[in-house]
Amino acid sequence: MLLLKGANMHFNAFDLGGEGGTALIQAARNGHNDVLQKLLNDGAEINTTELMFHHSALMVAALNGHLKSVKLLLNAGADPMLKDTSQRTASLLAATNKHLSVVKAPSGC
Repeated sequence: MLLLKGANMHFNAFDLGGEGGTALIQAARNGHNDVLQKLLNDGAEINTTELMFHHSALMVAALNGHLKSVKLLLNAGADPMLKDTSQRTASLLAATNKHLSVVKAPSGC
């Protein structure tokens, strides 16, 4: 894994013309819970947002319907009340994409 070789987990992929976001946001976007847990254990900043839409890891997990990722992030202290550039919370993003199990997740997502 790149982190073991000293890669910067806080690097924002948008800087390279990608979708944007840190390693934590990318892991949440794809539902990679083992990677999420590793990054959180290593001190990843949980409420950091990507540059374009200001989506946090919790928001992209909710948007993509990754319930286990949402629960993991909420249990780790992710802020469910953060808003993106369109003033949407993680819960609203999940509802917009019809991910009702995510909307009903504990801790108010």
